Amino acid sequence: MTSDWVSGIPRHPHDGADILGDVPNVTSVLRVHVDSHLRGVDAVPLDPDDMDDEFRTSSLNAKWSDINIGGVTKTTIGDLLVMGVNESVDQMRGIYQSTPSGDWTIRAKLLRPTDVTDFINNFLFVGENTTGQQYTLGFWGTNAIRGIGFATPTSIAVAAGSESGVWAVHGYIEIEWDDTAGDVFLRYSNSGADGDFLQHHSVTTGFTPTIIGLGITNRRGGQRAVVFEWFRRIA
Repeated sequence: MTSDWVSGIPRHPHDGADILGDVPNVTSVLRVHVDSHLRGVDAVPLDPDDMDDEFRTSSLNAKWSDINIGGVTKTTIGDLLVMGVNESVDQMRGIYQSTPSGDWTIRAKLLRPTDVTDFINNFLFVGENTTGQQYTLGFWGTNAIRGIGFATPTSIAVAAGSESGVWAVHGYIEIEWDDTAGDVFLRYSNSGADGDFLQHHSVTTGFTPTIIGLGITNRRGGQRAVVFEWFRRIA
């Protein structure tokens, strides 16, 4: 099934009906293909974890909290989470949940940003806390993937490098925490299938992460939007 977004008006992937009205503060044209939630890796788990979110509720689930949210709008519509923003700053903004104890692995499905420049990206991130270090991995530009480290949510520390030609319309990110070694592993995949995730980079953090979430950075300025399809704990 498909979901067409034209001038901010989404078409619901299940019944094809237009959902009336524009997504708040999202005016860029977005046309994306959304895989069915009924098959393959995108199928909703039969026994979902409490952290999981398919973004099927009329508003964002209360399990999420904001981090440096600024003027970002958050809209759940058509089984998607849309974040919209109008700014030009080197900051990460987003939503998060508390990390589990021990070892864990989180995955998310991301759709390409509405503006495919090198200065807008959406990502899965893991953080020390809401004011400390953050590590991200996600879409960068037209089809690249990039990791960015933040000393704080408002201050970029270092980019972990980008790889072009990786994705087209959507992609999958995985972050794994090894509690014994104190390492974070950031991986990506085209298919989202087990065994198909490639390691982008790893970090020996020096701290135990307390938050994990979804975010946006808009360094280009102007009205931009990014889209997420699901967020799941798989281990």
